[in-house]
Amino acid sequence: SFPSPCMASQSKGKEKKQRRKEEAALDAARRLRVAVAQEIVDPLEAFVPFRTYNRKGIHVELTWRHSESLSSAERVWGFTLLKTHMQALYEEADGWGWHEQRKRRELFEESARFLWVTDQESKEPRAFAHVRFEVEDNVEVLYLYEIHADACVRRKGLGRFMMSVCLPPREGMG
Repeated sequence: SFPSPCMASQSKGKEKKQRRKEEAALDAARRLRVAVAQEIVDPLEAFVPFRTYNRKGIHVELTWRHSESLSSAERVWGFTLLKTHMQALYEEADGWGWHEQRKRRELFEESARFLWVTDQESKEPRAFAHVRFEVEDNVEVLYLYEIHADACVRRKGLGRFMMSVCLPPREGMG
């Protein structure tokens, strides 16, 4: 006997439902892994050599910071540095423009994480990297949104060092 058209339609419907269920489970697992990554208090804890940078006349400490841990003064300093570096570029870019409130919100959203760099002696901030753990196109990613450094620590290898801390090379990648 041949299956009826109704049975074939029901079978296809069940397959689609099963695929949607599997995709939803995979998406939930990805989001859970990102949530776990976001909860890491200090990924540098086990990597003591990456907590300081003492080269080319600069002596700084690097700490991993969650957005909510930044003081009001640190937020002002960070946003002022970003604005100084980026406002003109945003204004010159076609279709972008500088939207101060939107940029401030983006920088300090709950999911924002920072590699925060301070002078070892004065404890004054010198640089920061803004990163986030996210899911995009069904893939978990660590986005490096931006790196900003004070003029007194630029051109001394600090940015490259910060990149190596934020985005360490992965096996098999060139």
